[in-house]
Amino acid sequence: MPDDESQSLEEQQTTGYVPGDAWGNQFRFSFGWMTDEGFLQMKQARDDKNEAADCARCEKSRDYLLMYSPIIRFMRQNINKLGADLHSENIRCRKCTTLQKGGFDKDFGIILCANNMRKQGTVEDTLAHGSRFSGKAIYDMLPVLRSEPQPSAASADGFANSGTGANGNSPKGSRSA
Repeated sequence: MPDDESQSLEEQQTTGYVPGDAWGNQFRFSFGWMTDEGFLQMKQARDDKNEAADCARCEKSRDYLLMYSPIIRFMRQNINKLGADLHSENIRCRKCTTLQKGGFDKDFGIILCANNMRKQGTVEDTLAHGSRFSGKAIYDMLPVLRSEPQPSAASADGFANSGTGANGNSPKGSRSA
């Protein structure tokens, strides 16, 4: 029976991902010497390392957009007319385990996948895209937007197990917003 070190070396040779070798991993990925599994391992390690900074950047963008973005302010005004409100307590930035940009979770409210947001424009596009849900989906969201959603254990990982993505689909089947 091989030991853990030889299994790890064999896996590295198979996937192309080497833990702790950021430059080498980027090089192997750029030249196509990394499998999809290796890429997902590399992305997971990067997301784990940068989680706090990603969430802080996402929250800063979210707060700015709620105050100054014309499209987000328009969306917020119209949701207010329905008796609900968009604010920082029901638009949450989280690390997501899927490759999508964001979506809606019945326990959290609107989720922005901070680890998949690199620019403020992406945050704005994701929020605006979420506003184009079907009429029924908007009405399904209203109870959550009217109250302060409480996180549950089932959704603690950033809605990988429930809700709908920003494109109206299940988050497991969607790759982007």
